[in-house]
Amino acid sequence: MDARSMKIKDREVFAVAPVTCFKRSYKNKRYELEGGQASGFFYKHKDLLYFITNRHVVIDESNGYYPDQICLDLHTDPNNPGKPKKKLWMELYKDNNMKIPRWIGHPHNQEFQSWEKTIDVVAVPVEEDLSGYHVEPFTNERIVPPEFGVSIGNEVLVIGYPLGFWDHAHNLPIVRNATIASVYQVPFSGKPGILIDARLHPGTSGSPVVTYIGYPEKLLLGVHSEEFYNTNGTRSDEPLGLNFVWFSGLILDIVSQRSDYFDSLDCKI
Repeated sequence: MDARSMKIKDREVFAVAPVTCFKRSYKNKRYELEGGQASGFFYKHKDLLYFITNRHVVIDESNGYYPDQICLDLHTDPNNPGKPKKKLWMELYKDNNMKIPRWIGHPHNQEFQSWEKTIDVVAVPVEEDLSGYHVEPFTNERIVPPEFGVSIGNEVLVIGYPLGFWDHAHNLPIVRNATIASVYQVPFSGKPGILIDARLHPGTSGSPVVTYIGYPEKLLLGVHSEEFYNTNGTRSDEPLGLNFVWFSGLILDIVSQRSDYFDSLDCKI
């Protein structure tokens, strides 16, 4: 079938984008940072557009990781995914000295202390002209509502770009199946999120995690952040196949710079 004539049913693919992180050299030349590939998605709140990803994608103080730009590969025609993609460059700071970030973190974070106490989600306001691009953002109405019956073992989907792998010909992401692996109503280990059981890879940091049970369209459950490894015994590098997902309600806290959702969870971080 000719991709130019396809009608894509899964509109979430126009919300997500692969992320490549860059930093300028002292000669003002861009260079891609090692390990600087990730995922993210667009989110609309009160007519304002944001790009959501993990905090560690845009800054990681503990590892001396400080990109100042991200580049997204976006669609230009929703009816022709084979049409050449177009790059969107986004500045991460308002000043050349990287003192005033554009990205917005959760009010709980205040200033960075340790990753154990940091909510690993940020929103980057989209101030760039999107004429010529096509995005279909998630919205407040697409966040999983409190009455939604999420249970252990329910299937969810992780939409992203593992190890920089995706359908480059059509700029379409990879979707991995996962299952809920911790009690949804209880923040895992006192952090505002849950565990999912899935085989994921670097590059899926910042991926939206969605569910569709009982609703005509997929709902945003959370933001994938990290994979857990065995820390006991001799095989300390053995992946457990368990991954942490921050609750999607934190996005509303971030874009409104309030802590209403976080405070309602009685978390311990």
